[in-house]
Amino acid sequence: MKTGFRLAGAALFVSAIFPCAIDTSPLFVPRHRPEKLNSAFVRGKLGILTPTLSEEYKLIAWRYLSGLPLSQQEQVAALSPPGVDGSSKAIEQWRKARESAGLPVIYFGTAKVSRIAPGNFYDNCLDSAFTTASETLADRMQRYPGKQAVASWVQAQDQVFKNCSGEMPVYPPDPDPGTSELERADRMYQIAAAHFHAEDFDDAEARFRAIAADARSPWRDTAAYMTGRVLLRDGTLTGRTGALESAVSAMAKITTGPLHDSAQGMIGYINSLQDPASVLKSLSIKLTLSKDETVLNPAMA
Repeated sequence: MKTGFRLAGAALFVSAIFPCAIDTSPLFVPRHRPEKLNSAFVRGKLGILTPTLSEEYKLIAWRYLSGLPLSQQEQVAALSPPGVDGSSKAIEQWRKARESAGLPVIYFGTAKVSRIAPGNFYDNCLDSAFTTASETLADRMQRYPGKQAVASWVQAQDQVFKNCSGEMPVYPPDPDPGTSELERADRMYQIAAAHFHAEDFDDAEARFRAIAADARSPWRDTAAYMTGRVLLRDGTLTGRTGALESAVSAMAKITTGPLHDSAQGMIGYINSLQDPASVLKSLSIKLTLSKDETVLNPAMA
């Protein structure tokens, strides 16, 4: 009996000194989440830390324990991570945009089971696609010649988005003869986007390159960026030789404009696929530097 009490006492002592040695997650808190999943946690009030935390929360805890607190911008990002709320908000924005044009709500998925790379399931249509569509619709309602032209654009965009999750590819029709230059440019971009989301990568690349070469198209810069996106998607899904290198080359040509930062981010992502060890080393150095040290070492920025 005394031995039993001694063992129980020892267990209580160990758990008090080393709370991470056992699963001490509070009741009703998922094992991968911290005790205080709110603004307090991202401000550094970490609470009880357990070994079952997901990597993102372990990283936040490590930052504070290492004396590298999150900035206010990083705290906001940690509370609203991309992919959790962003996509749903963007889709809702698109639905409201359609309603403003007097069109009914349509529901569809955004993730796709690849038809050319069996076993791959991925997010095919990101929130930026729906945001761009919403902003374009608002603009075209002002610039198109009439309601029928606007309705035709929306119908074509619906076909683009059907390829987000649909198994059978759907493509908008070619522009009618006599349509305005803007309507024609919009339709050519929609057709290229439909081929991209349908995994017709060769066709999509050719179409985006043609648009990027058209100085009159308002989609010229976006098409140049999308050329890189097509090559990246092709390389990651099919492993086609040279696709990732071509994607880097396409993104590197985007040196100015609003898509420059996104292009640089894509290049960094591709580098992580091709040489993960070097990228891991670079990121590790960045994480261990303070803001002042980063400024003093531009190569690390």
